[in-house]
Amino acid sequence: MDLQGLALRDISLLDPTSKAFLSLRSLARQSSRIASEKLWVLYDDAIVYRWNNTRLEANLTCGGVTAEDLNRFWNDERKPSNLLLLLIDLNGHKLTLRFHPQHGDREGVQKHQAGFQIALHRARPDCGINWIG
Repeated sequence: MDLQGLALRDISLLDPTSKAFLSLRSLARQSSRIASEKLWVLYDDAIVYRWNNTRLEANLTCGGVTAEDLNRFWNDERKPSNLLLLLIDLNGHKLTLRFHPQHGDREGVQKHQAGFQIALHRARPDCGINWIG
């Protein structure tokens, strides 16, 4: 894999026994929605994958929410509607949503801001999102 342009903020480390890692590994092995050609490198306890630079960033207006919660909220919303797969990162109140390269540029993914807000509101009506940029 070409690692040029890879920044430390682009790397996620997960416990190989965590639900998030096991879910991602399962997705990498079985998904028909994501091409697992040369973009995925699978090991027993590691997955190397380059997502594109397209991202949406926001600040959450509530506390007590984890990245795992946000993944669960989004998956509950996206699965019945066949919405995009997101890589969700939460650092304090700062939220970053990254998209699979097949979903295109920033303009192509901005339309999904509302969908993510709906998913969050259904699960946590007290929590809002202030989008950055």
